[in-house]
Amino acid sequence: MLQPTRPEERANIRLIYRLNFRRKHPLTRKVRNKPVTLVFYDISGDLLRSRLDITTSVLQYLWHSAGIIYLVNPLYIPEVSDFINPAMYYGLPEVTSDDILYNVVVGFQKHKDIRPGERIKVPLAVCLSQSDRLRDINHLLNFDQRLFQQHRHNGAFDTEDFKVIDAEIRAKLHQWGGVAGNLLRIAESSFKTTGFFAASALGAPPDKEGRVDKINPIRMEDPFLWILAEIGLIGRL
Repeated sequence: MLQPTRPEERANIRLIYRLNFRRKHPLTRKVRNKPVTLVFYDISGDLLRSRLDITTSVLQYLWHSAGIIYLVNPLYIPEVSDFINPAMYYGLPEVTSDDILYNVVVGFQKHKDIRPGERIKVPLAVCLSQSDRLRDINHLLNFDQRLFQQHRHNGAFDTEDFKVIDAEIRAKLHQWGGVAGNLLRIAESSFKTTGFFAASALGAPPDKEGRVDKINPIRMEDPFLWILAEIGLIGRL
């Protein structure tokens, strides 16, 4: 397992990719390549712990982004951690996921001159990470099993599959209330377009020595493909 990256180490890390999308001209039907440059910047959550921190120049990428994937560790949501043996984890963080998202909203309002009550137009994908942990206690949570099954978006983004997963997670956050319910409320009231997802980078928790027998990601691409569909770079089924 890789060790977590500290904020000062992450500050200068950028992932830059170039994608070519083949498009047909609407009149001539001639196929053209449309190049798109993708810049990924993984902002440390520590930089968003306070409304005072949102002035840092590192966050300029957030204010000018075309889409945001907001990762939420469900094990740090009090309403979920109640289902789990607390001795297995290090305890809940002082700043909760709804607080951080609220600070993001305040930052957008300040840097993009967005009036209170006006919704942010940047698509927001809220993604529950480590979904394999949720799968292991699903006899208590009762999520639809499709949440934990890989799904392929063949040729275009599968809207029907997305609707099932999105509705399932929204319903659970509302049902749990507390931090989870407040996270849902902030996302829906502050952003014009939102999508809710669950994903696992490994597919299974590591053992006591930090090893995983087989890496089998679950739905990792869903939030990214949804954003590409929202900004018109890929089609929908």
